[in-house]
Amino acid sequence: MSALRRLALALYPRPAHIGALGRGSVVLLPRRVQGAPHVRIGADVVVQPHGWIAAVEQYAGQQWRPRIEIGDHCRIGRHAVITAVERVTLGEGCLLSEQVFISDHAHGTDPGPVAPARQPLAPLGAVHIGRHCFIGIRACILGGVTLGDHCVVGANAVVTRSFPAGSVLAGAPARLVRTLPVPATPAPASERHAV
Repeated sequence: MSALRRLALALYPRPAHIGALGRGSVVLLPRRVQGAPHVRIGADVVVQPHGWIAAVEQYAGQQWRPRIEIGDHCRIGRHAVITAVERVTLGEGCLLSEQVFISDHAHGTDPGPVAPARQPLAPLGAVHIGRHCFIGIRACILGGVTLGDHCVVGANAVVTRSFPAGSVLAGAPARLVRTLPVPATPAPASERHAV
């Protein structure tokens, strides 16, 4: 990393009270980071402008203990939304396109006089995305989903269930299109920066 880039990153405003922001990482403005003490971002991560990262501690009288963890060397596109009432984890080296939505919960939708925005949130289970996954533009990954390492999620896909490493997914709901060969061992540290 050049001295000029190191200086620029050092001077760039960090999200207030963030749990962790690793070396060389930046969450670009404009941004929205809720529940920042419960958000941990690794080293060499770039979150593009207009991102919304929300670790929801309370909503409609409910109390939560959320956690969002973003691994080293991730790249997250513009207008991405990552929200958690329990836990959302992105593995090392993930690439998220623009307008990706990842959440471990949903709004209540009971019919009646109370609007959905005022109903309690429904937890759907933790979301875990493995290492070196690619998530296409406008894809949605919903609660309770685990994706293994090296998965590819196509544009506009809606992932409602878990898939193993090397899965290529498309559709709404997402289905397995094919399986990629997965490396037997993790790449050496010197190769992990090329994301």
